[in-house]
Amino acid sequence: MKIGVDETRMVLTRGEDTLLVTPFQFRLAQYLFSHPGFVRSRAQIIAQLQRYGDRDGDLRSVDTLVQHLRRRLNDAWGPDAEACIQTRRGFGYFWKEAE
Repeated sequence: MKIGVDETRMVLTRGEDTLLVTPFQFRLAQYLFSHPGFVRSRAQIIAQLQRYGDRDGDLRSVDTLVQHLRRRLNDAWGPDAEACIQTRRGFGYFWKEAE
């Protein structure tokens, strides 16, 4: 079942289930989800989060943010949900829908 981003309630959804995440995690999911398959670099992610005034940080802080969001997805919906955020080594991250 596909994961969705509910911008009205600021939660992630999967079927009837909702997942509350931090504002940083929500903005990251929203950004990656907006163009599935499109690789976003760490610099692009930081720039996007800074647009909302959400985060100051170095490029490695993105790795930590991704790790925490993956963990939340896994805890809520299992490893196939966690796999929605893929790493393209040397380039960045992208959203891949669960099978």
